[in-house]
This record gives sequence, C-alpha cells and structure tokens, in this order.
Amino acid sequence: NVDALLGLAAIALRGGRAPEGPALYNAVLEADPQNAAAIAALSTLPAAASANGDTGNETRLKNLLREQPGAAELHFALGLQYVGTGRWPEAQQAFFEAVRNEPGNADYAFNLAVSLDQLGQGSAAAAYYDRALSLATGSVLFDTATARQRLDSGDLQSALAALARAQQIEPENALAQAMRAEVAEDRLTDSQVANC
Repeated sequence: NVDALLGLAAIALRGGRAPEGPALYNAVLEADPQNAAAIAALSTLPAAASANGDTGNETRLKNLLREQPGAAELHFALGLQYVGTGRWPEAQQAFFEAVRNEPGNADYAFNLAVSLDQLGQGSAAAAYYDRALSLATGSVLFDTATARQRLDSGDLQSALAALARAQQIEPENALAQAMRAEVAEDRLTDSQVANC
C-alpha cells in the first residue's frame, strides 16, 4: 500500500532512522513512479542532493510540476532546492504555490514566511508566521518558538523603522524618541538596540 509506505517513510525520517526513509520512498516509487510525495521527499534529503546534484533534482521537480501543477509537496521541495542555492525570490514563489495548493499546511506557510523575511517583506512575512502558528496543531517540521520570535521581532522591527523614519523627518520629536527608546528597552537585546 503506497499510503502506508509513505507514512512509514515519514515516521522513519522523523524518528531518526534516516536509512529506512529513503528505502521506503524508493519502494513507493517502484509501485508509483510519479508519486509526488515520494519524489519531493527524496529530493529534499541531503543524500539525494549529493548523489544527483541539486540541478538534477530541480529539473526533475520542474518536469513533474508540469505534469502535476497542483502538487503542493513538489512546489515545497522546489522551494527548498532554491533556498539551498540562495535563490530567495524563486523560493518565495515556490512556497507561495505550495501554500496556494495546500493552504492548511503550517510548514508551507512557515517557509513562505521565512522567504518573505529574507526578501525584506516584513509585514507579509509576519502574516504568514502568524498563519503558520495558527495552523500548527500536532506535528510540524518547524520550531514554533522560532516562528513566534520571528513574528514578534518582525513586528517590532517594523515599528522601530517607522519610529526612526518619523524621527528623521522631525528630529526634535520627543514623542518619537521616547517611544523608540521604550520599545527598544522592553523588547530588544543590546545588540538589536545598537542597530536601531
């Protein structure tokens, strides 16, 4: 049963039994050579990248996406390939497609948030961090504490940036100076304050 093999493979990888996972995914591919979940999972494993090269995985994922454009797991795997090569705009688009095709997946929303964060789109990133956290019930691949921290710091950084702009426009604005100092004291580390 393909579904059972997929489940066992995922459990093996999450349970630290790394050698079993790929073998089970390969068993899925023997039964169903175009299985998007198995192909996506195998393409994200470090061993797959070193054996086939990232470009081969990227090409394979793109070819499969032409055949299965609604396969969220393929978009997600492609996004991870782009992240591995530092191609954040392409990663953002791939993660967006994953979220569009499977809007209830917290891991997809989190990775979209990270990519938006990397592209300097803080308010959009904050919305997807919040979405990821609200969807994060049960087992997720991302650290919810990290998501919460990034959400909080993203909102804070936006607020500080707005206050800094206000202060530049009107340097003598005591209210903006006081608010900026108060926010920085309460919510930022010393190094973050120094960067404000």
